[in-house]
Amino acid sequence: MGISKKDIGSMPGFQVAVLLKVIGTDNLVVEIGSYRGVTARRIARAGNKVICIEPFMGEYDKSKVSKELAVTNTVKRDFIKNTKDLPITLIEDYSYNAIKNFDKEIDVLIIDGEHSYNGIKRDIEWIKFVKPCGIIAFHDYGLKQFPGIKDAVDEFITGKYVFIKNICTLKVFRNEVIDNE
Repeated sequence: MGISKKDIGSMPGFQVAVLLKVIGTDNLVVEIGSYRGVTARRIARAGNKVICIEPFMGEYDKSKVSKELAVTNTVKRDFIKNTKDLPITLIEDYSYNAIKNFDKEIDVLIIDGEHSYNGIKRDIEWIKFVKPCGIIAFHDYGLKQFPGIKDAVDEFITGKYVFIKNICTLKVFRNEVIDNE
């Protein structure tokens, strides 16, 4: 079973399917790092509202801008096509800028943006918007090419929030602080 070209940069379908079993429907979901909107589309089609935070810089590392994006902007065009007529709102910005004007309580937070330790650390600040017992998910956890994700999650999340499950490279927690006393 391979990943189709249109799904590159998105969460694999089986991970989304398991995540949807955890979160259910009628949720407000914030996805940091939406790329082409494939994951957002799957979540919205399942009956959730999605707010996508995506600067369309085309790489996991914001210091590199993809040639594909810089020349043709196909990523943004694909996002618009993939999310058309669905309950999806786009905030076209970096998460660290978008957080300054955000004021909604959310049910689910999916972090799949800048794949560095500092990027994940900044995105973790969005947990303050997650309702008690809401869901926090980190994509690409444990991948060797992105050690900063695992390092930041292990330092700031693991052992502090209730762990729900691993779905390959997707690590899911509940927004319930563990009392270690």
